[in-house]
Amino acid sequence: MGIELIFGIASLAVGVISGVNQMNSANETKKATDKAVKKEKEAVKAKKEVNKIQTAQQTVSSLEERRQKIREERVRRAAMLSASEAVGGSGSSGESGAASALSTNLASLVGFQQGATKANQGINKYEQKALDLGTESNAIMARARARAGEADAFSSFLGVFQTGFNAFGSMKNE
Repeated sequence: MGIELIFGIASLAVGVISGVNQMNSANETKKATDKAVKKEKEAVKAKKEVNKIQTAQQTVSSLEERRQKIREERVRRAAMLSASEAVGGSGSSGESGAASALSTNLASLVGFQQGATKANQGINKYEQKALDLGTESNAIMARARARAGEADAFSSFLGVFQTGFNAFGSMKNE
């Protein structure tokens, strides 16, 4: 009976050490998960800054392109007016129609460009929103896995104690 008691105590000690190690490991997993979530949130903030910079850059490019189109339209209009005056057609319906066509084309290009800029801004906004939601979802799932690991470790720990106590209980009956 003495050797069984020694083996029972040794088994219980090994089980306790194993359970404590499992609980420590689960705790470390939880800490690592929290750190990973924090880093992922920092990455999202950095991505937001990138999106802001890209949006600003697109706006600047769009404005410069618009200025360039306006300059081109003014040069064409001046050339057309000069040519019309040189041939004696100044103030004619042809001159007026050509000027109107230039204005219409310019307005069309500017409108298209503004629409493209707004579309890009909307795309950036919703891509960022999707990234934020995905990050939050990943964080929730990571925390859930860490909590499940803690619960599993604690259950194992309790199971070891139960097994040890059952072993001692069966030794008393012998």
